[in-house]
Amino acid sequence: MDQHECQLEACRRRRGFTLVELILVLVIMGVLAAIAVPRFSQATARQQLEAAADRVVADLNRASTRARAASQTTTVLFNLSSDQYGISAVGGQALTVDLSSPPYEVDITSAKFGSYRYAQFNAFGVPVESGTVVLKRGGSSVTVTLGSNGEAKR
Repeated sequence: MDQHECQLEACRRRRGFTLVELILVLVIMGVLAAIAVPRFSQATARQQLEAAADRVVADLNRASTRARAASQTTTVLFNLSSDQYGISAVGGQALTVDLSSPPYEVDITSAKFGSYRYAQFNAFGVPVESGTVVLKRGGSSVTVTLGSNGEAKR
C-alpha cells in the first residue's frame, strides 16, 4: 500500500467522535446549562410578579369603575396572611383573587390605605384613602399605587 491508500484507509476508519470529544461537548453543555437555568427561573419569577401587579392594578381600577357605575361603595380587602384579596359585590358578583397560587405565586407583603388594609371607593369611584400594595416574589418586589383620583398604577 502506498501513502495515498493509507490516508484513504485512515479517513474511512475515523468516521465518529472520540470519547474525549464527546466528554468535552458534555462538559460545555453542562456549564452552559448551569448558567442558563438560574437566569431562566429568575426571569419566570419576575414575569409572574409583574403579571400579579398588573392584575392588582386592573382589579383596583375595576372596583373604582364598579362603584361609579352602580353609585355604591365598593371595597377591595387585602388578606396578607393568605395572599388573597376580594372585591365586594356591587353591580355583579364578589371576586376573590388568590395570588399565592398559579399563575402568580407571589406574596402580598403590605397593603396600606391610610390605616386600613382595604381600599374603599365611594359612589363616585374615588378612593376614601389613597395607598399602596407591595407584592414580592423571591428577591424582587413591585409596588402598586392607588392615587387619590382613583387610578391604580405600578
